[in-house]
Amino acid sequence: MRRIFIPFVMLLSTLFVVTSCLGSDDDEVTYYGDTAITSFALGTMNRYVHTTSSAGADSVYKTTYAGSGYVFYIDQLTCDIYNVDSLPKGTDVAHVITTINTKNGGTAVWKSAISDTLTAYSSTDSVNLSVQRELRVYANDGSSFRTYRVKVNVHQEEANVFTWSALPVSNQLAAISNMRATCQDGKVYVYGKNGDEDVCYSTAIGDGRNWASDNMPETETVNTADMTLSDNKYAPWLPTQDMSLVRLPKVTNTDANQLVLVGNRSVEQYPDDQYAVVWGKVEETAAGSENQPWIYYEHAADNHYLLPRLQHLQVVKYGDQMLALGGSGIGACTVTAFKQLYASRDGGITWKSDSRFALPAGFAADEQSFAMTVDENQYLWIVCGGSGQVWRGRLSQLGWATQQKVF
Repeated sequence: MRRIFIPFVMLLSTLFVVTSCLGSDDDEVTYYGDTAITSFALGTMNRYVHTTSSAGADSVYKTTYAGSGYVFYIDQLTCDIYNVDSLPKGTDVAHVITTINTKNGGTAVWKSAISDTLTAYSSTDSVNLSVQRELRVYANDGSSFRTYRVKVNVHQEEANVFTWSALPVSNQLAAISNMRATCQDGKVYVYGKNGDEDVCYSTAIGDGRNWASDNMPETETVNTADMTLSDNKYAPWLPTQDMSLVRLPKVTNTDANQLVLVGNRSVEQYPDDQYAVVWGKVEETAAGSENQPWIYYEHAADNHYLLPRLQHLQVVKYGDQMLALGGSGIGACTVTAFKQLYASRDGGITWKSDSRFALPAGFAADEQSFAMTVDENQYLWIVCGGSGQVWRGRLSQLGWATQQKVF
């Protein structure tokens, strides 16, 4: 009886399945004549990183990271697929696993990079994306297809690498004392004194080799009259020399900036100072905004990263931080000249060493005559009185192009 029962049950099951499939006219397959690529992502990526040991030996090691962390934008008008944030240098894009989704069940196929051969997309097969590739998607009714261009952007240089370039020495700049510099309208201006004469020289930001006599640029001044209005006890802490004014845009408010004023007090009046003085205020530019007061940043006892009181101190905005440089310490400050660049990422409260911004080898400047500025291409310039050296450098990622992300 058991031998009969099992085949019988199997027969009934088979008949039930066939009847279910054929017994209804409501189950229809819909075919669509339109389709598109709706999403594109990368899988796990291999990266080969070059390193140099302390002994100078070169080696390469392999690491991996999630390619899905890099968003690919799909421009449906131009049919371009690309990543705005480039993949890290050393990424292997010749063997890439991709995840592709289509509209209305369209079929995606890759066109060969060297012929007209088409290969069906597979989420488990790697594809060579070291060159721009053509990706087609066919409508599931077979009536049409769309062609996309897929480009994977990869950085050609490492992030967070600062590189200096030495430009030709300038005898004109070597003779300037009390030097200052600024960048305006595509030019770098260096100005100061040559003996008793006021002088100014400029060069195009893309040059730096040819300096011509020029008119003195207009420089921004700050009204410090309101610094003592709200609390007179801080009036003695106003800077009187080596002053720099930096404007930091507020990331939370497009109509506001953080102004930071950095400088030194008079050595004659305050010989015991070890640190520079820093003031700050919020500058609101929207209509109807009120004038905000200046605030003195007191030297807190637990702050071990105050800015030293340096000769001819200069401060600039660089990227999302400030950089400060000065000669030897004055007053009670005993720091050696040009010991380092000091970086502040908190609006001037703390100033720390940053290994990325080491001064270039061979740097030489008069302690009382050097200038620092930043141009519109995010190059940091340091011009040296006495030696006439001109240095220009940039943090790698600040030179990377930005692309449109919203369409």
